[in-house]
Amino acid sequence: MPKERLEHWLPALWAGFLTVLVAGPWLLPGYIFGTDFSGPRHYTFPNGPSSYDGLQFVLAALGL
Repeated sequence: MPKERLEHWLPALWAGFLTVLVAGPWLLPGYIFGTDFSGPRHYTFPNGPSSYDGLQFVLAALGL
């Protein structure tokens, strides 16, 4: 491989190596990013107002 081509791909290869090195131990046991958490597994559609609806409205109005 010519030296210019190697210099072109070296940063991408290094980044790929570091990604595998860091993320590999997390992915091997089956951990999937953003989905393994201790929160609820079932979200129900709200059928009435909640106790914090007023607070959400005030925060939304202040954020405009």
